[in-house]
Amino acid sequence: MKYVYVFALFAILAVFSNAAPVGEDKADEAAPADAPKEQGITKADLCAYYEKIADRMLPLVNDRVVSLVRCPKGITGQKFFEKHCSASKGWPKAMKCVQVLEKNGHKASYEVCDAALEVRDLLLKYGGLKSVPMLTGGKGIHIIAPMIPSLTWPEVSDFAKNLAKFMEKSKPEKYISTSTKSKRKGLIFVDYLRNGRGATAVAPYSTRARQGAPVAAPITWEELKKADSASMYNVEKMLKRIEEPDPWEESYTWKQKLTPKTFK
Repeated sequence: MKYVYVFALFAILAVFSNAAPVGEDKADEAAPADAPKEQGITKADLCAYYEKIADRMLPLVNDRVVSLVRCPKGITGQKFFEKHCSASKGWPKAMKCVQVLEKNGHKASYEVCDAALEVRDLLLKYGGLKSVPMLTGGKGIHIIAPMIPSLTWPEVSDFAKNLAKFMEKSKPEKYISTSTKSKRKGLIFVDYLRNGRGATAVAPYSTRARQGAPVAAPITWEELKKADSASMYNVEKMLKRIEEPDPWEESYTWKQKLTPKTFK
């Protein structure tokens, strides 16, 4: 597992690995209908997937700004990012992420999961927020903390920044919050910048423009401890998974607000 992305869907923080960052809120990641299945899925397959996944996915993206990664010639062709709105208005429903990138690009998955669990605990202790995890379908994990919008974008962003700085200060031998790649070597990068207004993150159940058509998969904390890859679910596996109980069902009843405390 390359990184843990502590993402909060309604309130968000993230942990990542030393690779490319998580990209978009929702992906248009299929090849033309008659194109070879070099990524394991055609456009027709993708349309069928979203139709079947709609009941699970739509409640999580409804009333949120959505952007697309467009792949008109498949994932091996040229891609472009389509974003119709620079940022949502009003108060944030989510802290976008505190991202922790794996040091040297080869950190063992259990260490990345441990970083995600640490962020989970800090969210609860210093923000009053319970959270749920999601495998991104890329190289990381998002930690989602449902949040009633009550604070401004700068207030939410400052909390994410303070959390990242606190982790860095507490364990400088393990974490770094500076985005410069040359300074990250041997450390886990805690990225708080995606909590800014207009920042994006992959949506739950979205496909990714990657080989094998992996999917961003909501999971439980117990499943996270056993996960060995952030891309372990693809379209086929996810369609089987949704026949099981919703791993985030409990979180839909949470009524919580971000209540920042001083990190110490």
